[in-house]
Amino acid sequence: MTEVEPEFDVNERDSWYALAEYEAALCPQCGQLRSICSDPATVFHPRLHTCFLTSAQQMHERRWRRKYEKTEPDRDGWLPTDGSFVWVSDDPGEPDENPFSGDDDPLSALPSQ
Repeated sequence: MTEVEPEFDVNERDSWYALAEYEAALCPQCGQLRSICSDPATVFHPRLHTCFLTSAQQMHERRWRRKYEKTEPDRDGWLPTDGSFVWVSDDPGEPDENPFSGDDDPLSALPSQ
């Protein structure tokens, strides 16, 4: 009879259980420990951080929605913006990858870096 070694050892399983326990202790909204964010006595101080990648993504998302704001849904009820997600990259990519190329929008004429 051949004995098969388990695929995962006790240490790996213990690590998974510990990770699951830790993740269960996190607030699904803010990602902080529930013990911190649920305490009404905790005083929270505002902080500001600007992520320029997110800023660019949000600006282009607004442009994308504005581009089709007067478009009527097709016969199936879909708009060109349904299910779309605008993301940004430091790689200019191909011209056909830019959803704004050829627009009369001044931002579409911005040079690549």
